[in-house]
Amino acid sequence: MRPERSGQPSASPSLRVLLIDDHEVTRAACRALLRTEGVNVVADLSVREEALALAHELRPDAVVVDLCPEGEHGLALARRLRGLGGAPTVVLTSSAARNRFGAQLDRFPFVAKADLCTARLHDAIHATTEGGTMHTSTSRNPVGAVMARQQIDTLIEAHYRAEVKGDLQAIVDGFTPDAAHDVAGRPGGPIHGGDGIAMFYRGLLAELRIERFETVHRRYGRDHATDESILHATAIGRPFGVDGHGRRIAVRILHVFDFAEGLISRESAWLDLASLHEQLAA
Repeated sequence: MRPERSGQPSASPSLRVLLIDDHEVTRAACRALLRTEGVNVVADLSVREEALALAHELRPDAVVVDLCPEGEHGLALARRLRGLGGAPTVVLTSSAARNRFGAQLDRFPFVAKADLCTARLHDAIHATTEGGTMHTSTSRNPVGAVMARQQIDTLIEAHYRAEVKGDLQAIVDGFTPDAAHDVAGRPGGPIHGGDGIAMFYRGLLAELRIERFETVHRRYGRDHATDESILHATAIGRPFGVDGHGRRIAVRILHVFDFAEGLISRESAWLDLASLHEQLAA
């Protein structure tokens, strides 16, 4: 898969990062989260063979390399990246715990996927520059981070519960008055304000009976989060223009939530439409 390059370089100097991860949805979540924090994600890709040439060409400050549970492929790539002239900081990440890899990490900084954010990347670069090793990803204000996560989790779960109940008023009440809502591929771009959001969800809930959101990964920023979930629902109408015939579906969905004043200020969503169409056509 060819890398997706950023077409909007930062107006001011910012951290330049190359992402390497085999899973497209995970890359999209990491990319979206880091960009909302001002990181210039210069490219992201899944093809590890292209990573060396791309790192040499783009000269990022850091390369974030995903480790599969076995870890060997990612570690081999990390060692080769470390041997480049003017080598970037290589940061290893995984959904598995750090102790799963032990001494295999070979003094590379490690950040758990759930904690991947700008602050953690800066910590990793600083630790590498100073000749140390960053052993954990919880060294900065862990108590505050836990409190922030609890608040974010409460807002997201309340939003999902309202969708499952079909409670339109509760959905709208979870947004700020001037909130934005966007779904990738929807004609017309983002909608703004409570009336527009209510209209969207009224139409959605007439087509889909949402049963639950099964969270796969959730990543947190200071005032935002990405949530990768499996949406379980019954297609009671024509969701996204496809006859549902009352079929049950389970499709991956990626949300990016921004928060302000204790409410959702923006919701952006990417749905695996190819899988939805395939399930409804079966």
